[in-house]
Amino acid sequence: MAALACLAAPTLTLTLALTLTLALPARAADPVVLRVFADCAGRMSALVEDQRLFDGAASERSAVELRALTDLIEAAMPADQGRQVLNWRISAKAAFRALLAQSHFATDPAHRTRAGRRAEALIAECRGMLLM
Repeated sequence: MAALACLAAPTLTLTLALTLTLALPARAADPVVLRVFADCAGRMSALVEDQRLFDGAASERSAVELRALTDLIEAAMPADQGRQVLNWRISAKAAFRALLAQSHFATDPAHRTRAGRRAEALIAECRGMLLM
């Protein structure tokens, strides 16, 4: 069953990306939407790395979601926006990595809890955009 889920997710993502590409052929993607995709890809990238260290099994699901976000970015991104999108992704990854570090290593338990809850909320928003 897990193998079927791993095969279905990329197919669904490819279908969504192709639909987005065909729906917007003559105009550029909304920069706000592109920014949200890029921020989520950066966050998911940091999460995958974190999970590989702390929760290996969860990293596989997150890696599939990261590929889905990357597919959406590629489908929506105008050719001249690559550098900007990469900058957004890197910035979001660095910020989320710092939040994850606080959730693991902050000396104040309340601070660790708040950081963990915030990280979960941000990732939940990103996962909410995916049809998986």
